[in-house]
Order: sequence, then C-alpha cells, then structure tokens
Amino acid sequence: MKNIHVAKDPVSANLLKELLADAGIQAAIQNERVFALYGGVRAFNPAVCVPDEHYEAGRKIAAEFERSQTSPSAPETWTCPKCGEKIEGRYEECWKCDAEGQESEQRGGIAETLPLRRKLLWAAVLVLLAVLFFIILCRPR
Repeated sequence: MKNIHVAKDPVSANLLKELLADAGIQAAIQNERVFALYGGVRAFNPAVCVPDEHYEAGRKIAAEFERSQTSPSAPETWTCPKCGEKIEGRYEECWKCDAEGQESEQRGGIAETLPLRRKLLWAAVLVLLAVLFFIILCRPR
C-alpha cells in the first residue's frame, strides 16, 4: 500500500476513497480514528492509501481531487443564463432557479460531481435528523 493523499479531515479522506472506488481502485484510510484524538496535528491527519499496482492511477485521481478542493479567489458575479439573476462568483448554481453557472459546465471532472455529492450528504443528514426527531417524540414516557 502506498500513500497518495494526506487529507485535512476524515470527511475529505472518505470522499477521495469513494472517488477511487468509483474508478475501481480499492483504497484504505490510515489515521482515521487517531485524527479524533489529535485533530489539527498534521502528522495524524488521515492518509488515503492504494495498492502498489494502482499507485499511478490513484495519484492522478488524488491530484484532480486536490485541485477541486483548493478554491481560487472567488470570480466576479455571473448572470444566470436561465433567469437572468446576478449571482456571486463563489456559487456554482443559481439560488433562484437552480440552473448551473457557465463555469460549472467548463470545469468537468471531479469538481462537477462534488455539488451532487454534497447535496446527497445533506439529504442523508436531514433524513437522520428527521428519524431522530421522530424517535424522540414517539418514545414512551
């Protein structure tokens, strides 16, 4: 197993692991549990590792993932092509009609899948909160 990426936290490590799995590359995360004890100490950040024979392919995916995680300075505002609303440059979708901005079409690659993954994650969190709320309200007293 070779280390291809040191993540800032377990969430981004698992996101990269899922991207690698989508590409058919089995990956493991080291220091995932240790991070909870020593979070913020770079030596204990989660590391994503792949088998030696998948190192090159894994490294390419990790490099693209790293590029998608670094956010350059926010671009100027853009105009929604669907409804004409002015949108701040840091947003990829129109807040009014959910249309994608022009830059999101040009980016492609992993950056294109991240907003969908983020939406799915938030949907899962909301479902879990609803279930917990239901359990609390329906428990016998």
